[in-house]
Amino acid sequence: WVLNGDWDHTNWGGELPEASWIDSISADYPVFVRRLDGHMALANSKAMELSKITAATPDLNGGTIIRNHRGSPSGIFKDNAMGLIYQHVTEPAEELKDRALEAAMEYIASNGISSVQSMGSWDDLEVYRRALKDGRLKTRIYAVVPLRSWKKLSQEIEKSGRGNSYLKIGGLKGFADGSLGSHTAAFMKPFDDTPSDSGFLVSPMAKIYDEVLAADKAG
Repeated sequence: WVLNGDWDHTNWGGELPEASWIDSISADYPVFVRRLDGHMALANSKAMELSKITAATPDLNGGTIIRNHRGSPSGIFKDNAMGLIYQHVTEPAEELKDRALEAAMEYIASNGISSVQSMGSWDDLEVYRRALKDGRLKTRIYAVVPLRSWKKLSQEIEKSGRGNSYLKIGGLKGFADGSLGSHTAAFMKPFDDTPSDSGFLVSPMAKIYDEVLAADKAG
């Protein structure tokens, strides 16, 4: 799988990319490259084939599948719809994750940065913990995990504390809606350039409210 990407369609006038733009150079391997805000991503035809995405695939709450004039998916998946592809992505080997962390630490150190906050996952935290254990952690990291996992975080802290001066835990992040750049930020009125689109919530407000209150009560 070819992942990440961080493209920005406003750099070429605002037209959203399509799978057909990259299929000719990526026919043999799946590609799923996200926009720089992380709220939408472009899949090539191979990725959609492996994920069994067709014209019959329905949209889901908190996400959108962009379709062409024939009703077929164009390759753009927004917010929760990205999960339709991500659930089929092959998990990278530990060695690759360790190399990615090493490259990131070297890059930010070269820019004079010694401490970061990582809005990531439990998998990311395991990569950091492995580096700390092996004596390879050169960056101080405050590792934030998903809001929905507040109960697991509470149990972790109760069992082993909040970490040390190099690797700390205790923060949570959740999403209410999307982003301006991906036209998924939730508004009362439509976007000026897309009158039929006013964005959407990626999580029900009642669920967010309950999770925040529970996490806060847990400390």
